[in-house]
Amino acid sequence: MIKKFLTLIFVLLSAVSFAQEEQEEIICFDCHSDESLTKTDELTKQETSLFISPEKFKNSVHKNLSCTDCHSPDFEETPHPEGAEKVGLTCIDCHEEGDIFRFETIQSQLEKSIHFEKIGEEFNCSSCHNLHDFYISARTEKEIKKTIEYNNSFCISCHNDDLPEEAHDFLPHKDRHWQAVRCIDCHAKSEDKMVSHFIVKKEDAVRTCKECHSANSILLQTLYQFNTEQERSKQGFFNSVILNNSYVIGATRNYYFNLISIILSGLTIIGILVHLFFRIKLQNRNSDGKK
Repeated sequence: MIKKFLTLIFVLLSAVSFAQEEQEEIICFDCHSDESLTKTDELTKQETSLFISPEKFKNSVHKNLSCTDCHSPDFEETPHPEGAEKVGLTCIDCHEEGDIFRFETIQSQLEKSIHFEKIGEEFNCSSCHNLHDFYISARTEKEIKKTIEYNNSFCISCHNDDLPEEAHDFLPHKDRHWQAVRCIDCHAKSEDKMVSHFIVKKEDAVRTCKECHSANSILLQTLYQFNTEQERSKQGFFNSVILNNSYVIGATRNYYFNLISIILSGLTIIGILVHLFFRIKLQNRNSDGKK
């Protein structure tokens, strides 16, 4: 009886807690779901959008958090009081090195990157990742092209205007390259099979074909590392999975083409042996006739 009573109390408390979080979200989105909501900095006069998409937030990695898990409790009051203090949390404040994403390693990579060198401490996770709608694409998205498009959108959001048109002229069919790889696959130094945040100088980016177009393609350590071995092995060496129908010398193979080539090679060898057999037999017969 006591056990059932305690279980009921736990369920009721959980329901109340969930209802409170739901209510908090509803209150926050009453204002922040308005696309026209902005704030102007008193010093810089720069206008910042305060719009948060409820749909994107519910699909984000932070969907299970309440707003005040990251923002000061002062913001529970609406409208927010003038003295409400904005708390500047970083990813490491919540995420420890022991989890699968290894945030301390990511932070060390970020601090070695060209962005940090140019911008300094103002450059952080939220400079590229919108913490209200960011989701993990490479590990969860089954369609590689969607992962590429989503990841490249981070870079394009800043670099679309200042990127010289001739910057990638050395690439043959550069538009097709951008559809098949992420910016970071060439512009980030890969370390220990994890998504690299060590963005290098443009002079140090990958520029040679063999880095990707080979059996030891760096793409196997970056973009395609999250595909399972089972998926990879379905068609020999992963034509549909690894390179999304992009041809890579020495890497792209198809199971059926492999089988056909083996059969044709076997038939060729058999044909040569049969031909050789009859040539030798005919030669011996001619030799016997001359005798």
